[in-house]
Amino acid sequence: MNKMNAFIEKLSPLKVALLAGFVLVLGWSPLPTFPLLFVGIFLLLVLSEKLENESNRRFVWLFYIAHFIWNIGTTWWVYKASLGGAIFMIFANSLLQITPWVLHRFTRSVLGSSKSLILFICFYIGFEHFHHVWDLSWPWLTLGNSLGSAPIFAQFYEFTGVAGGSIWILLGGLALYSKWAKLKFMHPLIAIMVPAVISLFIFFIRDFDRGEPIQVGLVQPNFEPHDAKFDIDPLLQLDTMLQQMEKLAQQGATLMVLPETALVGGIDESIPSKDRKFYRLERFIEKHPGIAIMGGCDSYRIYSEKATATARQSRYDENMFYDQYNTGFYIDSLNLRPLYHKAKLVPGTEIMPYPGVFSFLDKVMISLDGTVNSLGRDYITLNYYSGDSIAFTPSICYESIYGDWTAKFVRDGGNIISIMSNDGWWGQTYGYKQLLQYGQLRAIENRRWIARSGNTGISGVISPKGMLSKASTFWTRDAILATVYPRTELTMYTILGDYINRILFLVCLFVIPSVIVKWYVNRKNKTKT
Repeated sequence: MNKMNAFIEKLSPLKVALLAGFVLVLGWSPLPTFPLLFVGIFLLLVLSEKLENESNRRFVWLFYIAHFIWNIGTTWWVYKASLGGAIFMIFANSLLQITPWVLHRFTRSVLGSSKSLILFICFYIGFEHFHHVWDLSWPWLTLGNSLGSAPIFAQFYEFTGVAGGSIWILLGGLALYSKWAKLKFMHPLIAIMVPAVISLFIFFIRDFDRGEPIQVGLVQPNFEPHDAKFDIDPLLQLDTMLQQMEKLAQQGATLMVLPETALVGGIDESIPSKDRKFYRLERFIEKHPGIAIMGGCDSYRIYSEKATATARQSRYDENMFYDQYNTGFYIDSLNLRPLYHKAKLVPGTEIMPYPGVFSFLDKVMISLDGTVNSLGRDYITLNYYSGDSIAFTPSICYESIYGDWTAKFVRDGGNIISIMSNDGWWGQTYGYKQLLQYGQLRAIENRRWIARSGNTGISGVISPKGMLSKASTFWTRDAILATVYPRTELTMYTILGDYINRILFLVCLFVIPSVIVKWYVNRKNKTKT
């Protein structure tokens, strides 16, 4: 330990920033190396102390470098979907992530080291909460998400959600820093080992394979998402999936789960049941009356006026407006149910942030047919009930990152979660693996079985312990038969949602003004003397 302290003491602030950034990258999903994040937070705290007497500009610059390395090292693959979006996201998110560190620096200058360390946890969790709820939401690098790579250690999420993992990592980093700085704080072994032991205990004593099993068919059609998926005849794509479903039906599947945008070509929501794609699905169900089908599609609504903030004006008819949706559907022998609209949209690629505010850009973006990249959304939770009253929760791709949003569906009666995704946008990169692992955390938080279908994979079943089984191979056509169990018990997290995040965010709203007032009073007193 003494040698390590001496090594860190000799490092310049720039080298500490570089080292911290690389350690955070190495500790991130999908690598099962999340304990490195304790070291990453520790190094950033060391960097903060080394820069205590240096300018604010240098502080911001070096912390930006560390977070830029973290962002580009873990999310560079976004360029596969959108180069411009990736550039903006990496540069902007790196800047946003230093917010709690700036607040910590300011609070430390006013209240001192000990008090500011405790408040730092509030600032960090408060920032993560804010980054979950605004229109530029990008919670990909929420610290607690890293445990998706090691779900066996995330079992306490049924009580805390992802915020519990973030606090664990922050406490571990603070404990290491306190040991290094010779401050009185929690011993590093206690901070790091106690949550790990609790999770291991829960993992090995709990059993969730109970109840009446349901056989689900997971369809992975594997159409290249950039070009082929939108160039190949939609009915030909559907025929491919129907052939896969036919095999699964013969094996005993009673619920078919199709991926995000399985049905392409646009479905008019005023007459969805008359669409030829749904007609073919109905014919399949007539042949197999005990089967239900759940999946994703493109849909639209037409208006005679700009009825919503995201409504686009037609380039061909100035009196026609329309909303486009990333949509979930459920159809069985009782016919097509109400359509579900994806609510958590990807900033930049699916929605322009705050479309109501920036609607004046519609005319500028007319070449892109209205407000660029703005899909409609309505924030309505909707579970689909089978004939025997089992509720299936739809979760479309990016939505599976949001624990609080998923918990609302389960709280409203969801027994089984169906994640429908289209991960091929990112190719053979860490992107699709990270999204899969984040979905595994939703299973733990709510103790629900998850049936996951991806257009290009990975498809499979996730147990309430967050363990993946029946996994497909990425970028292959596959049809998987798997077993899930409907569950009704609600976890503490399901009932309360992101309660930790909200509480600490409210603490921030009270504390920050108080610190500012104290800073102002101290400054005024110094001026007088």
